[in-house]
Amino acid sequence: LEAAAVMRDVGRVKRERKHQKSSYKLIRKLELPLGWRENDLEMAALIARYHRGALPNSRNREFSGLTEPQKRQTIMLAGILRLIDAVDWQLGGKVRSLEVEQTEEVIRVWAKGATDTNSFEKIAAARHLLEVAYQRAVLVGIRPRAA
Repeated sequence: LEAAAVMRDVGRVKRERKHQKSSYKLIRKLELPLGWRENDLEMAALIARYHRGALPNSRNREFSGLTEPQKRQTIMLAGILRLIDAVDWQLGGKVRSLEVEQTEEVIRVWAKGATDTNSFEKIAAARHLLEVAYQRAVLVGIRPRAA
């Protein structure tokens, strides 16, 4: 997840729109980092691929070739990255930290440090993959800085 988060936007050098597909291709071309296996790099590339845009599906050859546990892990991690990326982007990079609370019914994500509450439409859309992965509602809110 951390590697995918760092590399998710490398495809912007090729194109702005749908850069996640370019990111996937560029990450796959990297030499394996020391201690990594081929499937570690593939997983990071897939997570970066699905951090925005189309959802993972069986029409994607690389995704459909994964085992069921690998598919689930990819969906979960891409869902986390997709939501965090949307929160950071929509709230102008002003989020200083996230706090997560989880119950059997809901996952609550609190963005600390931001104050703008007018940007939640795209954040609401970005939470969908995480909701599918964890099979529960994901609610995002702002916790203002302490005075």
